[in-house]
Amino acid sequence: MFEASQRFLIELLEGPVPHSARLIDMLEVLQDIYESTPVAEPTVWNGQTPDKDFQKYFMLIGQRFPELGYYPSASPSDPMSDKSSLGDAIDDLTDIAGELQEAVWLHENVSPQEANWHFRFSYETHWGEHLRNVLTYLKSGKFDLIW
Repeated sequence: MFEASQRFLIELLEGPVPHSARLIDMLEVLQDIYESTPVAEPTVWNGQTPDKDFQKYFMLIGQRFPELGYYPSASPSDPMSDKSSLGDAIDDLTDIAGELQEAVWLHENVSPQEANWHFRFSYETHWGEHLRNVLTYLKSGKFDLIW
């Protein structure tokens, strides 16, 4: 989990911008890593992780992936609703990156057990939905990332 999270963050935020097929691969690897990350209980540590600089990463990811943006989305909890909503691929990637940064920080500063717990818990309650939504959008091919 630790190494995969680090690799994802480096490829997403630094160096050459990954093309769409690579971005899809990177996200699918995270999904697979979730499945293989050991189930863990949180430790007794109850400190604070460093603040996520959401705005900074939102701007950076938006600059690196200007072709990505809003996409139509429907709620699986209300599939018969006639209301559609909008997803935001930049927001999705920013939220995923923020949660992974916390997991990496916990691994380096608290314990692998705490990092594994956070990785799995935050996937189940937050970034897993962002990952599934942005993957669906990316796989639709309805954008112009350089291949």
